[in-house]
Formats: sequence, C-alpha cells, structure tokens
Amino acid sequence: MAQIYTDVGLNLILSQMVGAPSAPSTLYTYCGLWTGSLPSEAATMASGITELSAAGYARQPALFTSGNITTAKSWSSSPTEGTAGPIAATTSSAGANGYILALGNSFSTGSFSLIKPGMYVNIVGASGGTTGTGAGTLFIVTAASGTTVTLNASASGFTNGAAVTIGDAVSGQKVTSSSALTFGPAQASWSSVGGYFIVAATTSAAASSGTTGTLVYASTFADGSTPTLAVNDTLNVTPTWLLSA
Repeated sequence: MAQIYTDVGLNLILSQMVGAPSAPSTLYTYCGLWTGSLPSEAATMASGITELSAAGYARQPALFTSGNITTAKSWSSSPTEGTAGPIAATTSSAGANGYILALGNSFSTGSFSLIKPGMYVNIVGASGGTTGTGAGTLFIVTAASGTTVTLNASASGFTNGAAVTIGDAVSGQKVTSSSALTFGPAQASWSSVGGYFIVAATTSAAASSGTTGTLVYASTFADGSTPTLAVNDTLNVTPTWLLSA
C-alpha cells in the first residue's frame, strides 16, 4: 500500500486528532476513486489527481471521527498482551483453505473484532501470498465475519494450528471509516481504478463532487490491485488513513 497526504489535508487530520479549535466543527468527508498514477503531496482536487469518470460512479460519504482513532501495530512486531496488537491466533483447520482462513477461538493477543479489511495476515508455513517482499506467507484481509477471514489470494500448504499474525502495514496511528463503502454498480465498463482518495469540505455539496473541496489524502489499495469493473460490478472500499510512528 502507498499513500500520500497533502499539506492541507495532514494539517486538518492532526487538528482533528488533538481537538484543535481551528478544526471545523462540521466537516463533510467523501471518498472517491482515482485512475492513473498516485497523486503527489502537492495535488489538489483541481490539479494533480485524475478522478474516475464513469457511468454509475459517484463519491461516497465516509465518516471519520476522533473516537475511531486507534493505535496501529505492524503485523511484523512482537505480539504483546495488553497492547493494541498485532493480533495473534492460530488456524482451526489445515491445508488448502483457499481464500477463506478459519481461525481458532483462542487468541493469544487481540480479538476477532479488531480484524479489519486492509490489514496484513502472516500465516506461518503458507504459500500463495502476494504482498510485500518474500510474500509467500503474507496476505491481505478483504473481509472478516464470524470466525473466518477472507484473503486477497489463495493460501495453501500450512498445517492445522499454524500461527497467524494479523496487523497493519506499519505501527503508528490510524482511523478507519465507520463502515465499508460500495461504489457502483457500474453502468458501463470502468477504467482501471488505482485507489481511493478522501476529500473534505464544510458543505456536503463541495465534498461530494467538483474541485472546491480539500484533498486530504490518496492511497492505493492494500493489496496493490487495480480493478477494472464491468457492467453491474461493484467495488467495496474501507477507507483508512495510517500515520507511521
């Protein structure tokens, strides 16, 4: 995953984190999709970013609140009981589980409720991972429900009770939107989507469309994919900003 923060956007995020008086009391934030190259830190909604333009596409409201700020813990750091992570568990079934990873009921640190889309999953002994350097054992969470996690690639080769570590790309601070967002359904074939961006404004109209809102940040997708939607396809996105320590 790669992401950028604009100077104005970073100042806005930090102001809200500390509850600064300069932070707007009412702020509308919307999520959109970009194509082409990841924008630079100097980009604005008027210049330097190419927003998707396609039939059936519209920005979606994304709610970020100070209460959603949590400590991010890298998947590769040592699990420590009583901290925010990373989450450590074991698989409850062995072998080629494909895209569905069944977790045991016992977590040595963390809990299932902390697992969110976009987090990294390391499965000891697995193959098929596509993320990062030496990626055979490393996957991305695309969904979590019940006691199972859906992965971005098919995992195989690990044994029953294999150790699993789940965490963020880096340690620091993060905020995830209050709910996942759905774009589409596409009414025609869409261009390849490079990732998503967040725009903020003091009115819903300015944030939901046009170029007058403030570009806060832009990101690629956690698994590095660049999906192209066909007619009637939808795209689910869980926007998250992540500041490394």
